[in-house]
Amino acid sequence: MTTAGKPKVLFFVSGLSVGGAERHTVALRARLRERGFDTALLVYGTKTSKSIAEMPGAEDPIRLDTVGMSRPLGWLAAWRALRRIDADVLIAVNQTPLIVSVALRRVGGIRSRIACVFHTTVLRPSDESRLAMFRWAAKLADAFVFISRNQMRYWRLRGIDCVRTPLI
Repeated sequence: MTTAGKPKVLFFVSGLSVGGAERHTVALRARLRERGFDTALLVYGTKTSKSIAEMPGAEDPIRLDTVGMSRPLGWLAAWRALRRIDADVLIAVNQTPLIVSVALRRVGGIRSRIACVFHTTVLRPSDESRLAMFRWAAKLADAFVFISRNQMRYWRLRGIDCVRTPLI
């Protein structure tokens, strides 16, 4: 816990490209900072949109600049960053950050509670190929947040579930 008694929150995103998940994430981070929370923004990939990067909440991102999940050095950089940041709560936004976070917590040295906020219904082919890993990670997350009832129903039928599944 931070000195103010509020949890330290880490937002972990694949990139800062233009999209609803990215806008939602940086806006939420900005609001939490206004309320005195210690927050960090960890960016796994290289994609960045100027419009997202200039939003309140997108300041001072920690960039890993990793391409894909198949590079061991990317996993090592993520593990080091997660240990260094040492957040109480890690918000993994979508598939790749969830898989990476859960796998690295299993390796050890990461104590963060992990929640995934999932904004997707239709996966890209590259994401579809990781569906089995995504199912595994979702089951091991501490919470999995869906953004609509239809999305929740769709993904539960495909085996994506968690002990706690709040709905926005």
